[in-house]
Amino acid sequence: MLEEALYFSTVTFASLGFGDIVLSPRWRLLSAIEAANGVILFAWSTTFLLGVNSRLRLLEHDWLERGDKDEPGDA
Repeated sequence: MLEEALYFSTVTFASLGFGDIVLSPRWRLLSAIEAANGVILFAWSTTFLLGVNSRLRLLEHDWLERGDKDEPGDA
C-alpha cells in the first residue's frame, strides 16, 4: 500500500500522470493539487538555478576584470 501511494505521488508530482493508479472521486482533487504543485516547484527550481548561474557569471566577469587591472606594468 505504501509503495503504491509513493509511486502515485511521485508520478503525479512529476506531472507524468500514467493513469495506471486512479484515486477514488473523494481524493481526485488532492491529486490535481499535487500535480499543480509539482509544476510550480519545477518552475521555481529552474528559476532559482538560472538566477544562481547568472550571478556566478557576473561575479566571474567582475573577478576577471579586476584581475586584468592588477597586472604589473599597467599604469
